Amino acid sequence: MVYVPTVSRPEEEPGWSGNVGRVQSVVSDGTLERSLGGAFSGRTTHVFVSGNPEMVEETDRVFYERGFTLHVSRSPGTLHIERYW
Repeated sequence: MVYVPTVSRPEEEPGWSGNVGRVQSVVSDGTLERSLGGAFSGRTTHVFVSGNPEMVEETDRVFYERGFTLHVSRSPGTLHIERYW
C-alpha cells in the first residue's frame, strides 16, 4: 500500500514538506505513478479518494481517463470514493 498525502493549502500547514497542489495534479504530473514504482493501472491499482465533492468529481475524471472503474457493491472496481459535507 502506498499513501501519497497532498495538501492544496500548504500555508495552513506550517512545516509541510510533502506534495502541494490539488490531488488531480499528483496524478497528472506523474507523482503518484512514481510513488508506485511505475505500476499504475486501472486494472491493478486501487485508489481511494475522499474529500470535498468538487475535488472528488474533478479527481474522478482523471482516474476514469486512465481506465479506473467505480467500485460499487454490485460491481467491484478500482476507484473507491467518499464524498463529505
